[in-house]
Amino acid sequence: MSKDRGSWMFDGVSFEKYPAIRKSLKILMENLISSKILFPKALNPNIPLKYDTIDELLDQIEATGYLGKAAEIGFLGDTVIYTPNGEEVLKDIIRIEGFVTSEQNFLFIVQTDHWLPMMMDNDTYEFTWNLELYQLNYHRIPALLEKLHEELGWKDKELLFLDEDFITLEAGYDFFIKESIIIREYEEKPNPAFDLDAYLAAIKNAREKYTQKS
Repeated sequence: MSKDRGSWMFDGVSFEKYPAIRKSLKILMENLISSKILFPKALNPNIPLKYDTIDELLDQIEATGYLGKAAEIGFLGDTVIYTPNGEEVLKDIIRIEGFVTSEQNFLFIVQTDHWLPMMMDNDTYEFTWNLELYQLNYHRIPALLEKLHEELGWKDKELLFLDEDFITLEAGYDFFIKESIIIREYEEKPNPAFDLDAYLAAIKNAREKYTQKS
């Protein structure tokens, strides 16, 4: 899978300069790594990163010269996915883009369906059930996003607004397969292990809570 399934723009209300931006970057890296959501392996995207500690990682990033000037940086790397048989490491399924070193801004992007109850083949557009991985992993993304939002303290209300894409919708820290798709696929491939009514109710509640009021 290569299509984006969710993206959240963290956008603050003020500008930051070094060394304050290093503090924000440290909060981001500590949470990405401790959650095993992203172990950064490359910067922008061809500068390799090798480190044993967060401070070593930050020192490497600083050594590139990016933190001392206005620039955008991004990160690719490895993500741990929990499976019934243990942990599996996947590459480049989560990324950070547009981390602006002169202000409070970056984009957190989820690139795969591993976090959702169904997966779509990009060639055939066929959906298959993905409940085991969904149940083991989905909650990790909202938990990370909420913690980042709280610890960064950027007071970004727009981060939580409803946003819809071709297959998914985002609301708050959550993201879902859109109602029309999950209903259609459930009717074609019923799965008693999946509570469709509860899923639709969660989407409805999220829509009501996070739709931007005009």
